[in-house]
Amino acid sequence: FSAIMASRAEAKASSSHASSGRSSVGMKRENWLAPFVITKPAYIKEIVSMAEISADDVFYDVGCGLGQVLIHVAKHTKAKKIVGIEHNKELAKSAEENVRKAGLDAKRVTVMHADAMEADLSEASCAYLYLTIDGMIKFEPQLSKMLDNGTRVVSMWPRQCSVEDNKAEELVRHYNPSTGVFANEKTHSYGLKIYRWRAPCSK
Repeated sequence: FSAIMASRAEAKASSSHASSGRSSVGMKRENWLAPFVITKPAYIKEIVSMAEISADDVFYDVGCGLGQVLIHVAKHTKAKKIVGIEHNKELAKSAEENVRKAGLDAKRVTVMHADAMEADLSEASCAYLYLTIDGMIKFEPQLSKMLDNGTRVVSMWPRQCSVEDNKAEELVRHYNPSTGVFANEKTHSYGLKIYRWRAPCSK
């Protein structure tokens, strides 16, 4: 992640821009979903593991930031296509540069400067969402559509819908900071969790 770490200064400036809810893609403020945060390597490893990515998968990272997850997926799975969506222009450029510096195939790994609320996510067979709780509320219609299409979805925040509407199969993994390990059962007070949903018919 040397390329990513080298971009910290630029990312810090981009973060304040992202949190304003404005971008050159013309995003509506009500479509803003999350601030920029660097994801810890231990979390990325668990996110990718939970996604159960195979050679037939098209993986989408919604809110890809500097491209950390994209790079990990490209290096550690056989996903045939990997796409990052980032609404902040500066972050999208940094992600593209980090992908290039990592020596990855540009035809296999791409970054889109786009509004996830309006993007076509229909080809994604698995996806990771980095959104706030408010972002999850806004994105729920898109998320519901993805699950209906059979997409496996991993998130660091729970779904924001009624119990009746949450018909997808759910897996929750709990993080133990003292061991740095995720487990199915909560054995500590630390609240970080990673969620995965998929339609009951999905494999």
